Amino acid sequence: MSSALSFVLMTSCALSSAPFAVDVSSDIIAVIRKHYHFSCVFLVHDDVEETWNLLAKLMSLHGVTIGHVHAGILGNYSEETKCDDKPPLHFLPSSDRKSQQLLHELSKGSSLRSGKWLMILDPATSVEKFFADIHIPFDCEFLVAEIVDVPGKGGTSVALTEVYRVQPAQPLQKYRAGNWSPPTGLAWSTLPFHQRRPDLQGITIRAAIVADGIFATVKKYEGQRAVEFDGYMIELWTALEHELNFTTQFFVPEDGVFGSLDVNRTWNGMIKMILEDKVEFGIGGFVFTSERMAAVHFLPPTRTFKMKVFIRQPKLEETSGSFVVSPFTGGLWTAIIITAIALTMALKVAWNVRAKSGLQKSEDWASSVFLIFSIFCQQGDIRHLGRSCSLICLSAHVTAVVLLDAYSATLTSLLAVRRHELPFTDFESLVNDGTYRVIVGSGSAHLNYFNNPRNPVLREVYRKLIEPGIDSLPKSVDEGLAKMCDHPKIAYVASDLFLRIARSRRACSVVPVDKASYLLTESLVLSKKSPYRRVFSSKVQDMRRSGILSRAARHFWPPLMPDMAQSTLSTVTMTPVGIIFVALATGTLTSALFLVLESVPQRSKQRKGKRRERERERADANFKNGNDVFWGAAPGRN
Repeated sequence: MSSALSFVLMTSCALSSAPFAVDVSSDIIAVIRKHYHFSCVFLVHDDVEETWNLLAKLMSLHGVTIGHVHAGILGNYSEETKCDDKPPLHFLPSSDRKSQQLLHELSKGSSLRSGKWLMILDPATSVEKFFADIHIPFDCEFLVAEIVDVPGKGGTSVALTEVYRVQPAQPLQKYRAGNWSPPTGLAWSTLPFHQRRPDLQGITIRAAIVADGIFATVKKYEGQRAVEFDGYMIELWTALEHELNFTTQFFVPEDGVFGSLDVNRTWNGMIKMILEDKVEFGIGGFVFTSERMAAVHFLPPTRTFKMKVFIRQPKLEETSGSFVVSPFTGGLWTAIIITAIALTMALKVAWNVRAKSGLQKSEDWASSVFLIFSIFCQQGDIRHLGRSCSLICLSAHVTAVVLLDAYSATLTSLLAVRRHELPFTDFESLVNDGTYRVIVGSGSAHLNYFNNPRNPVLREVYRKLIEPGIDSLPKSVDEGLAKMCDHPKIAYVASDLFLRIARSRRACSVVPVDKASYLLTESLVLSKKSPYRRVFSSKVQDMRRSGILSRAARHFWPPLMPDMAQSTLSTVTMTPVGIIFVALATGTLTSALFLVLESVPQRSKQRKGKRRERERERADANFKNGNDVFWGAAPGRN
């Protein structure tokens, strides 16, 4: 037990009549105090001032502060009696009739579950006989100290035995917790509490359950009544049944919900059944909230998860022409342009120097610009440029290759990863949008989460988008999924497991709004009156450390199968890459236009040249014919 505990010593008879001497009792109390780090002692007595003063003096030697309370108030003893607001240890110095009657009365309530108890057993009394009609709760650490004989050794030896009952009708259980003797001191068991009480003796525990589709599903019906269940929490609970040896009787709440506070500040669902003592446990993923923690106890967390807002998959985001330049930032594009200009100028300067040296003919600026541009387009050049110009071109090629790889990878991801035009991105924009109705699990803790006066945004979500339809909230994941598929303007607040479940059902496509989310922790719950909290908590911790919880989660919530993951991929359509074909067509048409513009004047020039050539030939022919006529008609010529 922790250092937060303290002592309250009770006695209803004279200490001088106790089976142990006063100094032995004080020694036992001192060593137990040292073992559990108690802080103070209260003695409840009749009228034994001398013995009381002696015990107080002996305890002061051990550094224990002691007070006293008259035994007349024992009938009004309350579990709220504490020392410095710490749970007490109760000490009974004898097992007489008065002590037995006192314990019998206290066992009718919950006082025995408060702190630790120590009683000195009379040698003539047996443990079984003394506790025959007394119920020591399962979680009560009640120590019985009795003198035992040690063969071959003299002196006093005291055995410290824990006693308890699993239930009032169950047999008394005993466990030897330790031994004390003056020479050796206290020898204490090293086993923790849950290992000292590992068996619930086959008792039947009443538990409430709801088949919500995530943590539990109905496996078998008898008529309209569910009698067998399956799921993550059922596997966890079955493992607890096996480890602790108990059976379960299941009860389903009439409203079929986990439990939340309504407008009248009254509980419903499984929480209500626990508070009304109809059941002792609630099986399911109960979310930790301050309201629930004030009403019931939680076992250690079984899972921490994120609640998200899910909506029907909206239309895909249309890719505009800007995606061509989006792989690089504006600053990087500027650097690329500056680099290309610098390489062009360097190449032009190198050409001019070589031309002046007579190593090559002069080249104009256009040749330099188009050569660098062709390099960035992964084109080569067959001209012999010389070493200086070749080094400039090599630098341009290396730069272009690296840039092309980065550009191609980023452009491919932009085209392959399809984005959806989400109507809102967080809870505030959800309220501002105002077109969606928000649904959460009926009777779940999320109703109290959104109805939070300390967060005005969540309060607005509840008031405007949840409260108008609060009477038609879904009670299971399947019902919530059906509502989403029937009405595209419904936003469902569910855990991150919902996406797997929705895809496994192969219903309508849903997408999460990642920023409209919050983290929660969940576990099983039990009544604050239940004595089994410590042993169940320890077992759940052991199951977490041993991997049982993780194995159950993988079994019931497996990762997305390859075919499911493949179905979420989008193929690239003509729409996003249409601009590339437009650019190709534009380039082709532009080149054709320039070809026409270049060829038409040239062809016109060629036609004019041919026409002049024909006219010249005709003129020459006419001239020749004229001469022949002239000379043929002249006198004396033959």
